[in-house]
Amino acid sequence: MCDLSQGACENSGKEQIRMKISCDVIKDLLPLYYEDVCYEASKKLVEEHLNECVTCSAFMNEMKENKLDEKIKMEREYVIGNHAKNVKRQSLIQALSIAMVISIIPPFVVNLATAGTLNWFFFVLTGVMLFGSITMVPLIVSKNKALWTLISSTLSLLLLLFAIDFFTSGRSWFWIAGGSTVFTVVSILFIMIFFKKSG
Repeated sequence: MCDLSQGACENSGKEQIRMKISCDVIKDLLPLYYEDVCYEASKKLVEEHLNECVTCSAFMNEMKENKLDEKIKMEREYVIGNHAKNVKRQSLIQALSIAMVISIIPPFVVNLATAGTLNWFFFVLTGVMLFGSITMVPLIVSKNKALWTLISSTLSLLLLLFAIDFFTSGRSWFWIAGGSTVFTVVSILFIMIFFKKSG
């Protein structure tokens, strides 16, 4: 039973209902308020309510802590993932480098021992260089991977063609093969530039 007049009791009950509804509405608006994407009127309503309501203020502080913890967790996962990716890339580069060095040692020894000089060894060497251009360059460079891979692969291929031409029958076909290769690569570069600009 209420001590006050019946009208005062009704007003008190309405105020309690209004506060309860306001808390529910405010809790729905808090994420938008926190991200600063709500309207100015809604922002003002939230701020006025937070100044008066201890429960919603505590809920807001808890949400800030959770958001901060989530952001820290995401940044930590990104750093750890990026570090793991770099370690994996460096390990792969080292493994490929060792494999390439090992692959040219036997041909070097055999060619030198059997022929007393180096000739077909350069076929192997330039072939390994071509392999490295295709596999290692994308791992080493961070920007324009396709462009640098194409350029390094072309140079390695030209060296391979030159070695074959120089140490074989003596017919000078390198300029024809090399010119065709350069023309093809330049055409590919123009196509890449065209699609990059049009895209």
